Amino acid sequence: MSADEDYEVEYFAKQVGLTTQQVGELIRKHGNDRKTLEREAKALGKRRVV
Repeated sequence: MSADEDYEVEYFAKQVGLTTQQVGELIRKHGNDRKTLEREAKALGKRRVV
């Protein structure tokens, strides 16, 4: 996934329930592999709920 493509970031953010800013931070921290981003987004979502 490309952090430079707003539509990709927006779509992914909606899918995982995060903001586009949070997704951008995940991409900067973990790279652009979708599976890795999905795993990290899921973990971030769990941390937010607790």
